[in-house]
Amino acid sequence: GTSRSAGKEAKREALDLIEEMALEGNRNIRGLMDFLDSGVFLWRVMLREMEEYLKKLADATGVSLEWHVAGDPDLQVAPDGLAGNSLRMVVMEAAHNMVRHSGAKAGTVSFTFRGHELEVEIRDDGKGFSGERAGGRGIGNMRARMEELGGDFSIRGENGTTVKLRLPMGRSGPGFASDDQLSV
Repeated sequence: GTSRSAGKEAKREALDLIEEMALEGNRNIRGLMDFLDSGVFLWRVMLREMEEYLKKLADATGVSLEWHVAGDPDLQVAPDGLAGNSLRMVVMEAAHNMVRHSGAKAGTVSFTFRGHELEVEIRDDGKGFSGERAGGRGIGNMRARMEELGGDFSIRGENGTTVKLRLPMGRSGPGFASDDQLSV
């Protein structure tokens, strides 16, 4: 009786997660194809798609998610499609870790566009981690992607988990268009 229904529920949850991951992969490919077709990277489109996806994921896992964007993304130098996709993948990995591993009840994803810099913070109220648990493959991949973009990656596991990303924009960021490369 009870163990059988628990088994069915676990299978349903696993299938739902596989479906969400497949949809996310499709969104990544579609975003790259849109960039290749148009040559234009749109911050607002990427932010809206990430917000919709992460709120659905958070709702499905019982995590209350707050989403904040400060500053004006439209005033920022646009990354190329590959750099934008790399940043998106880092944010998504950090948010997935929040809902899958942290045991969090609440989390926040914040983007702050400031001058020639973007700061992103993913924070949760979950169990956090000890220093030796901070070296997983996903964390290593996030760190490497940010380094490839010329940005910074940090993670803290006290009082929940906080992932901070800092990315130079414009002239100082590899993979990001310089002001003189943009056509107006």
